[in-house]
Amino acid sequence: MDTANMNPDIAEALDELACAHRVLEMEGHGDSHLGHVSWRDPGGQGFWMKRHDIMMGEVMGPDDLLLIDMADGTVLAGEGRRHSEWLIHASVFRAREDVNAVGHTHPFHGVLFSATDEKLVAVGQHAGNLGGPVPHYKGTAALIHSEDQAADMAATLGDGWAVFLMNHGVTFCGVSVGHCVLVGVSLDQACREQLTIAATGVKWEGAPQQDVATRADQALYGQNIESFWQVFKRRLVAHEAKAG
Repeated sequence: MDTANMNPDIAEALDELACAHRVLEMEGHGDSHLGHVSWRDPGGQGFWMKRHDIMMGEVMGPDDLLLIDMADGTVLAGEGRRHSEWLIHASVFRAREDVNAVGHTHPFHGVLFSATDEKLVAVGQHAGNLGGPVPHYKGTAALIHSEDQAADMAATLGDGWAVFLMNHGVTFCGVSVGHCVLVGVSLDQACREQLTIAATGVKWEGAPQQDVATRADQALYGQNIESFWQVFKRRLVAHEAKAG
C-alpha cells in the first residue's frame, strides 16, 4: 500500500487499528489467523480491517489492512485476501451511526459463555465497562456469511456494545478503536470471572444492576476510555519488547 501519499490522519488511524489487533492477541483473543477489528473510513468509502492469513498479533501497519466496500465487500485498497465474515462489521456499521470500530474474535472464555443460556452479570468491575447487558445471538453457530444473518446479529446487538455469537465467539464495538478494544477485553474478563466463580460451587451473586450502571457511567466517558487505551498500548510495548 502506498502509505507515502496517504492522508497522515488516515495513516495514523491505521497504525492504531493495527495496534488494536496486537493488543487483542496479547489479551487472549487470538485464534490462529481468525479474528479481526475494523475501523469506519471517515471518507465514507467503507471500513478498514485486517487481511486474511495472518494472526492478529502479526498486524503491524497499513500494509496488513484492507479497505472494504460496505455494500458488497469489494476490496478498494490494500493487498491480500478478505475475511469471509466482513458482513459482521458491515452490518454493525450500517445499523449504528455511533459506532466507528467493530471487533469479532474467539476468546476462550467468551466462546464458552456463548454456548450457555446464562446472563452475564457483574462478578467484578469488568462488566461495568460493557455499558449494559450482553445478548446472545442464536441464529446460527456457523460462520456469518449471509446478509440476513448479519442483519439479525446487528439487531440482537441493538444499542449495546457487545453480543455473544452462539457456540462461535463474540462481536463488540465502540465509538473509537480504543473503546472497542476496551469492550472486547472487558467482555472476556467478565466471562472468565463468572465462569470461574460458578465452577467453585461457593455461594455468590452478581452486583446490583444499578451499581453496574453507575460503574458504566464512571468508566465509559471519553477521557477515561482514552486512558484505558493508552495503558493497553504501553502494556503492548512492554509485551513485544519482552518477546524480542
